[in-house]
Amino acid sequence: MSVVLRKLTSKECSPGGLVKIFNERKAGKELNYKALLHFIRSSRANLPELLQVLKSLSLVVALFDKNCEDLYQDIVEIRWELENSEFQNTMVSFLIKLMSSQPFYINRVIDRAMNGLSRSVQPDELIIHHSNIKILQFVSEHLPAHLKFIQQKLNQQFPHKSKPLIEHRTYMRNILQIAKMMPVFFDEVIFTVIEKLVKIDSDVENKSDISPVSELFSFEEDTEIEVAREVELSEAKEKLDKLMSEFLKHMESSTFGGKESEVQMWCKALMVAFNNHLLKAQCHNAPFIVFHFFSLHCQLAGLLLDYFWDTFVEVNNPALVRQIGVMYLAGFANRSKAVSLPNFRKVLLSLGSWCYRYITQNDNSGRKFSHDVFYAASQALFYMFSYRHVELLALPDHQSFLRELNLTSLIHAQLNPLRQCCTAVLEVFDRITSTYEVAMCRVVIERNSRSLSSNRYHNEEYPFRPCTLPSISTIIKPYFRDMQCSNSFVLNKRHHKVSENFEDWDTTMSGSSITALSPCLQAISFD
Repeated sequence: MSVVLRKLTSKECSPGGLVKIFNERKAGKELNYKALLHFIRSSRANLPELLQVLKSLSLVVALFDKNCEDLYQDIVEIRWELENSEFQNTMVSFLIKLMSSQPFYINRVIDRAMNGLSRSVQPDELIIHHSNIKILQFVSEHLPAHLKFIQQKLNQQFPHKSKPLIEHRTYMRNILQIAKMMPVFFDEVIFTVIEKLVKIDSDVENKSDISPVSELFSFEEDTEIEVAREVELSEAKEKLDKLMSEFLKHMESSTFGGKESEVQMWCKALMVAFNNHLLKAQCHNAPFIVFHFFSLHCQLAGLLLDYFWDTFVEVNNPALVRQIGVMYLAGFANRSKAVSLPNFRKVLLSLGSWCYRYITQNDNSGRKFSHDVFYAASQALFYMFSYRHVELLALPDHQSFLRELNLTSLIHAQLNPLRQCCTAVLEVFDRITSTYEVAMCRVVIERNSRSLSSNRYHNEEYPFRPCTLPSISTIIKPYFRDMQCSNSFVLNKRHHKVSENFEDWDTTMSGSSITALSPCLQAISFD
């Protein structure tokens, strides 16, 4: 038999009336308690009544025991973020007092506050949930034992990559606001945002890959699947472009012209995030986060170069990680305008010296083991020299600099790095060195072409290739260096079909007498 619940009077909704209701419930009389639950559920459209109940509840939170969880649940289901400031402040006051009085509810309140950070008012409106942030700020200041729970929630509550863009942007904007207001969460917020951007970027890379089977065989039923895949790829690209560009702008506004301590804080967090999430990731766009920061703060660019160099030379690192390190070293030194020519020369000389020492120790040793790290370093050396050869060869002391590079010894070494070099880098390096009579590679290349042994090292995916996402590209463009070439060596578009993703190389080298470039050149990371 159902019981008809009466509506509570204003007197019963007062602090004294609520005390009586809680006491009756402890005595086993739950009729008025159920009426209170019904009152809250039915009064959500009546803000004045609900506001009065919340104010009264704030004064009797000591009676909120574990058995009142159903009452708590009804209260927090209210979307207070959408209401007026008085209602929001009253709700925040109630929840803070509840946490202070009843530790049982602390994690539940934190969980509700975190859940609210991704909610938007309108489908296209981003908001900062100040009420939720106030709750988290109270916890960080007065309940430090629960900081770890918040840190875990920062990552767990981030919307899944399949969620709409608006949820991602709202949540990211709110947790960045948390990091700004509560520095204790700064590192965790930066790590979380970068980790999620890497996942979205990797998803874009995976969706962009076309399987060999799809290229060789096509079926009628594949058409709809292909259309759906293109839609998903377009949405993923837009999401990555919007999220990452907003993060880059926030990073720039937070550090440019700011306190040195803030810049150092960002620098430290980005280096750790890069090592943990970016170094080994298969993604193209997310690394521009560190590119932009260290290009913007050019006085710190040397720290990033040192990190890449240390990653490369550390013998205890896996061979693959060392190869990635030298590829990042070459990519950043080539592409970032923050790397001055004197610093670039130092990096190039260090790389040349390392390669020369390696062939001195291993050329005639007869030991059979993988030399992939050496081949990665040699290819990076050829790539770097080719990319900024105009600046290098314009210096008065370029002859002595070239002797210090030991290019001739490297080219003619028994380890034969030219044989292992990817075709695109090899051809450009050969044409530049031949044009300027820096080193003669042609004899070695022709001998290698007659050899039956195949190349083992083909990695062409150098980081910091030109970004094709419009918003990100616009932000990084002022700090991005394109390749330069003199009139004596430029690439003739009339003789060679160059793919669109090769635009920067094509633009800077257009109109030349160079001919017969390999199709592999279209895929090189010079782009």
